[in-house]
Amino acid sequence: MSLKNKSKQAFKWAFLQQIAIVILNLTVSILMARILSPKDFGLIGMIAVFIAVGRVLMSGGLGASIIRTKQPSHRELSTVFVTNLCFSLFFYIVIYFLAPFIATFFEKLVLVKIIRIYSLVIIIFSFTAVQLAKLTQELNFKLAMKLKIPSIILGGIVGISMGKTGFGVWSLIAMYLIQAFSDSILLWYFSGWRPSFKFCTKDFKKHFNFGVNITLVGVLNSLFDNIYNIVIGRYFSPVQLGYYTRSLTLSQIPVYNLQEVITKVSYPVLSRIQDQDERLKMTYRKIIQVTMLVIYPILAIGLILAKPLFRFFLTEKWLPAVPYFQLLCVAGLFLPLIKNNINILMVKGNSKLILRLGVLEKIIISLGVLFIYEFGIFYLMYFQIFSAGCFFLLYAKYCGNAIKYGVILQFNDFFKIVLITSLTGVIGYYACRYISGKYNDLLVILLITFLYIGLYLLFTFLFLKGTFKEVKNLIFKSNGFR
Repeated sequence: MSLKNKSKQAFKWAFLQQIAIVILNLTVSILMARILSPKDFGLIGMIAVFIAVGRVLMSGGLGASIIRTKQPSHRELSTVFVTNLCFSLFFYIVIYFLAPFIATFFEKLVLVKIIRIYSLVIIIFSFTAVQLAKLTQELNFKLAMKLKIPSIILGGIVGISMGKTGFGVWSLIAMYLIQAFSDSILLWYFSGWRPSFKFCTKDFKKHFNFGVNITLVGVLNSLFDNIYNIVIGRYFSPVQLGYYTRSLTLSQIPVYNLQEVITKVSYPVLSRIQDQDERLKMTYRKIIQVTMLVIYPILAIGLILAKPLFRFFLTEKWLPAVPYFQLLCVAGLFLPLIKNNINILMVKGNSKLILRLGVLEKIIISLGVLFIYEFGIFYLMYFQIFSAGCFFLLYAKYCGNAIKYGVILQFNDFFKIVLITSLTGVIGYYACRYISGKYNDLLVILLITFLYIGLYLLFTFLFLKGTFKEVKNLIFKSNGFR
C-alpha cells in the first residue's frame, strides 16, 4: 500500500477510533454517574493530576521519539521499554510515600489508600507505552481501535457492577485498573512485539535527549490543566469537585473531540502552503468558520437543555451541577479559536513563541485561581470564561503578526456565526421554558434539539450557504489528501 493510501486509511481509523471511544466512554460515564455520588467523582478528581503526570511520563517524550524514528530497532524499543518501566516504578514509589501528605493537603485521609492503589495504573501504562508508540509509528490505528474497545467495555462492566453493589469510589478505581490491565494484555498478545529487557546507553541518550523537553512540557500542561481540580478539592467539598469534573468532562466532549478531528485534517493542508501567506490566510478562514459552525450549536444546545439533560441522563442528584456545566459551555466557545490560532503558529514554525505564550498563560491562570478562589467556586468559572477570552485575543494578535489575520479580521469572519448561534439559542431557550413541565425530559430534549438544528441550518443556508461547500472542497480535494 502506498504512503498516500496508508495515510488515508490511518486517518479513517484514527477518526473511527476517536468516535467509538468517545461514545463508549460517555455511555459508561453516564451509567457510573447515575449509580455513584458526586463525592465519589470528586475524590478521583483530587488525584487526577498525578495520574495525568504518570501518563505523560510513560507515553510522552520517549513515545514521541519512537514515533518520529523511521525504523526503530528492537534494541531501541527495548531500551525505551526498560526506561519507562524504571520511571514508572520510581514515580509510583514517590507517590506511595507522598500519599499521606497529599491526603493531609486535601484533608481526606481516605485518599491514602485510593492514591496507593489507583496509582498502580501508572506501572501498567509502562508495559504498553512502547507497543502503542510502535502501532502509531506504523499507522496501525485499526488494530489500536480493536484492542481499546474491549478494554473499555470490560472495565465498564466491572465498574458498573461494583457500583451497583455499593463499592462507591472503589468501583471507579477498579474500572480504570481493569481497563489499563486489559489494554496491556491485549497489546502484548496482538501487537507482535516483545521486549528483550536489554538497555543501551547510546539509545537511551538518543531518545531521552529528544523526549525530555516534550515530557517536561507535557508534565507542565498536566499540572496546570488540573489546577482547578487541586484548588476546588483543597478549599471546597468533594461533592462540588465532583460537580465540576463531570461538568467539565461533558462540556469538553464536542470541543475536544471535534477539534481534534478538524486539526488532524487541517494541519497537513496548512503545512503544505505554509510559505504562501495569502493562501494560508484564506484557507485558515474557511477552517475557523467550519470549526465554529459545527461546535458552537452543540455547545448552545447543551447550554439550553442542561437541566433536562442532567435530570434525564444523570438523575436528580446531579442537578446542582447544571450551572457548572452551563458556565463551562460558555468557556468552551473560546477553545476552538485558541486551538486554531495555535495551529497557525505551529504551521509557521513558531514553536518558541508557542512555548512562551503557553508559560505566560499558565502563570496568569495560576495567579488568577489563587486570588479568586476565596470569592467562591462560581467565580473560578467566571475567571475561566474571562481568561479564555483574553487568551484568544492574545493568540489572535500573534496570528495576525504571522499571516496578517488578527483579532478584527477574525471577529469579522465569525460574527455571523455567533449571531446565528445566539439568535437560534434565544428562540430555543424560550421554547424550552415554554414546553418544560408540559412534557417529559426526553421529549423536551428531542423537540428542542430538532427545533434548534432546523432553525440553525435554515439561518446558515440563508447567510453562510457557501461555507460548507468550501470546507468540503478543502478537506476532500486538497493536495494534502491527494
